[in-house]
Amino acid sequence: MFGAAVAKSMEAIYEGTDNVEGKGCVTIHQSKAKVGGVDVQMIDVNGKLKWEQSIAGDKGDRSDLYLLSTTPNAVLLFEMDRGSVMSRDADLFLVGLSTDNGKQLFKTPMDIKGTSYEPMLVKMGVDGKLKVVSSMYDESSKFSNAKPIGFSIANLNDLTGKLDIIKDFGFSSDLGNVLDMKNDSKSEDGYIKAHNVIMLPDGGMILVGEFFRKTVSGVGMAMKLLNGGGGSASQATIEDMFLLRINSGLKATSVEKIEKDKERVPLPSDGLPVGLVARLLTYDHDFGYMYTDEGMDGSKSTVLARGSFGEEKYGTVALTVDNKKGFTTKRFDLQKEKHVTYHIVRGKPGYVMIIKYDSKAKTMSVNLEKVS
Repeated sequence: MFGAAVAKSMEAIYEGTDNVEGKGCVTIHQSKAKVGGVDVQMIDVNGKLKWEQSIAGDKGDRSDLYLLSTTPNAVLLFEMDRGSVMSRDADLFLVGLSTDNGKQLFKTPMDIKGTSYEPMLVKMGVDGKLKVVSSMYDESSKFSNAKPIGFSIANLNDLTGKLDIIKDFGFSSDLGNVLDMKNDSKSEDGYIKAHNVIMLPDGGMILVGEFFRKTVSGVGMAMKLLNGGGGSASQATIEDMFLLRINSGLKATSVEKIEKDKERVPLPSDGLPVGLVARLLTYDHDFGYMYTDEGMDGSKSTVLARGSFGEEKYGTVALTVDNKKGFTTKRFDLQKEKHVTYHIVRGKPGYVMIIKYDSKAKTMSVNLEKVS
């Protein structure tokens, strides 16, 4: 049941869409083949198919990929190759496809010198170089059992796939002076999920993240008892957000915790390891982090946080981070209405786009809101 539950929960995480600057957009669809893989299509600025490419696992194996990011040169995918859908281990790769013709530019192994790197985002640094930010795991651990032990920042050449690691940040070894760590993966506030790294003009950084725990659901336990032991009583509890500041010398200097109401997410299996819990929460967009904006002049950085902060209304809170210390908030109050759903997506720099959809009237309205 373990492998089947994970496969069922993760079957939708590999689809995605992203714009390619000046060239159009790329769409990703999960392959229905038993060997996994994805079908990639590039649509040009006139809405016509420019190229399409399929990536699949070798016979008898399983390859799962998801869209990481796009650059003017490359469509970047994170690939996990396993012996089968039930396998608990995987080989990890960063794959780049040419935005011009879809041909593979590189397939870079992400198991490097005893550490496994799982890319979580790509962004432009203040030095004009592409940075890939990755979660770190001990390579000796099985993929399914591996717990995050830190995060890494590396320069990325999007034509060759070459990675030059700037620094590996261990949660315990490098952040232990500002976080009360119980072990290499878990702090007193829970396990650590790094969402993003804000690059500051002076060369410093702010790590944006949340704490989470694996807990027992009272409702899930009751249902498990009623079903004679079937089902799952486990859940993930997502707790406070945090802003962890790192100076230009790449030393952690302080952490600011942002209290918010706990969010509880049912898990498909009681035996799900913490590493897979973190991946499921990430790919299913269960974490409260939604959006980071570098601002128009680089002097401000804004994080849009999803979830409840002790109020009855639906809404989100935009946290505008000061480069030195502290943050200010702006709340978007989204009134609960029957048949109405809201979606908040990235807008132009400094703004978010709030989409309101009325399923009964079949109408949609779009509003551009400034975040700071």
